[in-house]
Amino acid sequence: MNEQADDRQQIETAVTRYFDGLYNSNGEDIRATFHPDSKITGFMSSSGEMSVMDFEEFVTFVEAQTSRASADEPYELEIAAIDIAGQVATAKLLDRYLNIRFTDYLSLVKDDKGWRVYNKLWHAEPL
Repeated sequence: MNEQADDRQQIETAVTRYFDGLYNSNGEDIRATFHPDSKITGFMSSSGEMSVMDFEEFVTFVEAQTSRASADEPYELEIAAIDIAGQVATAKLLDRYLNIRFTDYLSLVKDDKGWRVYNKLWHAEPL
């Protein structure tokens, strides 16, 4: 496997673990896949209001949610695109969380701990 394909596989694994963390309300999965300096920013289409969280706020938010698995919410994650340039990458995800349709744009960095999300920008629409 060439380096680009290996990086792509590692990114797919990281973003899937991130979504698993959301789906299962598992903060450890979020901690493993996000850089501690990350920001999570987005807009809910219905209100147009911007939400901004730092890493710890995001982990706390995820852990406070009822597990989507236990709520029988469908597991819906599509990795629509991945673009890699050296030690930085972007991934576009289409997913469902808290019965809301999300488009997530993740920027990732590759450091001594592997590929991790450095920033998350999201747009959400009610189902």
